[in-house]
Amino acid sequence: MTARTRILSLLTLLLATSFASAAETLTLKNTHVQREFTKVGNVYKTTKFARACGADAVTAKDSAEFHIRTMKDEEVTVDNYTLAAKPELVKKDGLQTLTMKYTLAVGDKYSWAPPQNVIVIYTLKDDEPYLRKRVEIKGLKKGFAID
Repeated sequence: MTARTRILSLLTLLLATSFASAAETLTLKNTHVQREFTKVGNVYKTTKFARACGADAVTAKDSAEFHIRTMKDEEVTVDNYTLAAKPELVKKDGLQTLTMKYTLAVGDKYSWAPPQNVIVIYTLKDDEPYLRKRVEIKGLKKGFAID
């Protein structure tokens, strides 16, 4: 192996490693606050909250973006789901809306019928120092009660 071949092999390895370790992130941010989401497996999780300037950052270790629990203590979290579509970030009229659509992961076995689809919608107004989150549950069987 020539020196040139070894150098090219090393560069290829370094580039592959840097691309593999580069996490996909999304950020909602206004003049007051920011929330960072990082793709972990097939879902996005909150990884950081901070002031808009980055000060006073709080790192989230293992965020459960949603946790659905029935009155019979059956439960699922974002970890039981997979992204159904690429997250959609819309900025319009002073409002940022980030929508993440999830579908129940194939292959998992449950003794109950968890919701097939969950939609998580984050909103942030330009002039407010807080974010809002709405969770829409789709496909829950009639008669199930959620705690």
